[in-house]
Parts: sequence; C-alpha cells; structure tokens
Amino acid sequence: MKPQIIHVITAPVGEYSLLIPSNCILEITIPDKHQAELVQEPNKLKTTYWNNEKIPLVVLNSSNTDILSNFIIIKSLFNSTYKCYALACYAIPKIIEINKNNITNTAIGVRNNNIKYQTSINNTTYFIADFNNIESMLKKSYN
Repeated sequence: MKPQIIHVITAPVGEYSLLIPSNCILEITIPDKHQAELVQEPNKLKTTYWNNEKIPLVVLNSSNTDILSNFIIIKSLFNSTYKCYALACYAIPKIIEINKNNITNTAIGVRNNNIKYQTSINNTTYFIADFNNIESMLKKSYN
C-alpha cells in the first residue's frame, strides 16, 4: 500500500513548533515593522497588513514580539468574519513531508487553549493548533 504523504509547514511560534497543513496557507511573508500594529490593550486585536488589507495577527507566544521573523497568512477555516489572518513566527517556517502512518499522538505537554494535539515525528515533538479555537477568539475580539 502506498504511504499517505502530507505536506505541512512547521511554524516556530516560541518554544514549540506547530504543524500547519500546507493547503491552509496563503503565503509566508516577512513582517514590515511599519505596517504591523502590535496593539497591547486587553481584548484588542493585534493587526497587520497583507495585500493592502488589514487582517488579524495571532501571536501565540507574546513574550517578545520584537523578534518576530515571519508571518504565515492562513485562510480562515471556520470564521466568516475574516477571510484570513496572520500567525506570527519566531524563525523561518519550513515545509516538510510526513508519512501519515508515522504520526503518533502523545500526551500534551503544553498548557495552551490554542493547542489541540501533540505529535512526535522522527523523534521531534510538534503541536497541532486548534484553529477553531483561534478563529473563535478572533470572532469574539471583532464583536
């Protein structure tokens, strides 16, 4: 039987990396310091610009926003309020191919509402985001 290969992007979002299916990604871009608005007020959306359009910026690890290196533009899967949003990364995302049979679920070691699963691939731990939760958070912030 032919192995099921999945193309994913590894997104370094702080001390851990997320796996994002490549078909969810519109673009990987370098943030322009003059275009990014990192609003620090509670319950306010952080925003940036993509294709001259203001979009939400999701920063999962907001400990040091000065070292952001890339934004991954992700198309919304569950939220019709925004057609897309940016996910902040702290290093260059990489595309990898994984065999679906090599993914194993392990106990989640990170306490974060935006993380749904933890997996190990070739002895490296990755996390899978809860995009439904992230987009619900964006929708609540919009209203």
